[in-house]
Amino acid sequence: MRMILLAAVMVLIGVWGTTASAGAFISGNKLYDFCKNYPGSKDRPETCSAYVIGIMVAMSYNIPEGSLGTYRFCLSDGVRASQAADIVTAWLANNPKDRHIGAAGIVAQALSQAWPCKE
Repeated sequence: MRMILLAAVMVLIGVWGTTASAGAFISGNKLYDFCKNYPGSKDRPETCSAYVIGIMVAMSYNIPEGSLGTYRFCLSDGVRASQAADIVTAWLANNPKDRHIGAAGIVAQALSQAWPCKE
């Protein structure tokens, strides 16, 4: 079961640090389309939150603090999935020049900026 989960996560991540046309699962543009319509609302499209949660799980699969490539995050107690989705949505809104990048890398960057680990 762990191997199936790991394989699914790897497919989800795809080539996260490149443009969507180079093989990423979805681009930041597509993720922004999922997320932008309902920021901070209980009606947030499930796809947005599910994608963000999936990347969070992938980043913390083997270690207590999340990590993906050079990005790491350390969540504070009580952080909700909706907060993480809000952080990612705000990052996408504030960085339109980078929305062509693979969404997994964008999520990783947004989370690491919002919740950096203390070194």
